[in-house]
Amino acid sequence: RIVVMPTPASVAEGSTAQPQSPGRFIVSMNPILQAVFGVATTGSPDWTTTCTVTEADATMLKMQESSFLGVEGATSLKAEITGKIPELNSAAHYRSARNLMQDLGGALAVKEELIYSGYVSGETSKLTLLDRPMNIFALLSSGKLKQPESESEQDFLGTFKTKFKICRNKLENDINWDNPDMKWVKTASMARAHRFLTTRDLHYQWFNPLVFGLVPAEDDGVNARAALAEVEQMKSAALLFAKNAGWSEKIGLFVNVFGHNNVNSLFIHVLDMAELGPAFSYHSFKNLPLDDVIKVLREEAASNFLPAPVKTTDLPGLLEKAGARRRRDSTIGDNAKTLGNFFFAGTDGATSVKAEIVGRLPIIKDAASFRAARRMLTEELGGMATLKEELNRSGFIDPVTGNLTTGTRPFNVFARIGGGVMAQPGMDKEQEYLQEFKDHFIICSNLPANDEHWDSDDKEWVGKASMSKRHRFLTIKDLHWQWFNV
Repeated sequence: RIVVMPTPASVAEGSTAQPQSPGRFIVSMNPILQAVFGVATTGSPDWTTTCTVTEADATMLKMQESSFLGVEGATSLKAEITGKIPELNSAAHYRSARNLMQDLGGALAVKEELIYSGYVSGETSKLTLLDRPMNIFALLSSGKLKQPESESEQDFLGTFKTKFKICRNKLENDINWDNPDMKWVKTASMARAHRFLTTRDLHYQWFNPLVFGLVPAEDDGVNARAALAEVEQMKSAALLFAKNAGWSEKIGLFVNVFGHNNVNSLFIHVLDMAELGPAFSYHSFKNLPLDDVIKVLREEAASNFLPAPVKTTDLPGLLEKAGARRRRDSTIGDNAKTLGNFFFAGTDGATSVKAEIVGRLPIIKDAASFRAARRMLTEELGGMATLKEELNRSGFIDPVTGNLTTGTRPFNVFARIGGGVMAQPGMDKEQEYLQEFKDHFIICSNLPANDEHWDSDDKEWVGKASMSKRHRFLTIKDLHWQWFNV
């Protein structure tokens, strides 16, 4: 039997620890758990973890692990990117996001997620034009949805108007561009003059800068050099529009990379920076200058940066996702074609059941909101089958046993503790307090540093520190997925 306590280095690089005795090795687990609980400190009390598995178990766990780390319980590529890169407004961030996407399966994995959530047609590889999910810029660029007030502005694009389209914000959002009320700051236009530039080409390779130049040629994708040329045309079109519209010479062009986008089709913010509103600062953490996209694409074109190849180890997962998609198409596809709807509404660009629930029910803390969440799942989002599929896709469920996985990717801390893969030293005494329940449930503690800062008002700790001086977690030892969440 092997006692394993991996560090991030040993997990990522397969490093070997110093053997403590024949057939055993021990490494500190504390840094991984700090990352999981959202804190990275030095000099904090050590919270070591013991994992006891047979060699056969270890091999099986490795085979079951997915490319997800499961940051903050992410069940989609979109959420994983946001969790790992919470601020995405520079060339460095953009470069990191593209590399992360490559590690998570590349543009094809993103495509599968968009097909799963109804934004892309598996037959044409183009963005869908449905009512659910409603993809506003795809609908506008196709002409299926029109903005009469912006039609006259298309001429400002000159010869680019056959290739791109200018769109406007909602009237009330334009009117409240300088309103400091947070009710409006979140949705208002970011400047007195604010437009969106989108593309008329609905192939998914142009839906977001994350995948520009990284869609394989076999899927009709262009390389980094061709993508660079396309983005430079987008910039030229936007600047020509601003000039012809009579704006100032201080023009800002920004994009929101997948993960931080709330619409799953291309939109470039075109702003007259001479008069900015409070919304610009509010959204600055995710506003990536278009020039930074161009900078990174130039680097990749010069180095012949290529899309991530499909690895043989990825094939089972991709086949499972494709099979799941076909199963779903067979059950809801006819309804989608008839009603123009999909099971996702696509709230804030949601590509997962989890994100859809959060988008539509941002507060769930009473019987009414809990009831609403359960009804939404069962009546609109495909029920338990869809939820299980999502957990399967993101690696949280073993598709063979139906149990929660206990590997390190994704890292499901309470499943690991409940399954006995991970032990928290010093909790044996408290476990006895469960008395007759101790064989069915298990008591867990927070990180010592989080316990110590339970009463801190420092924003570094609020949100991750323990919520009271005495704070414990109760979890279940039965790992069947039916008990993973209320």
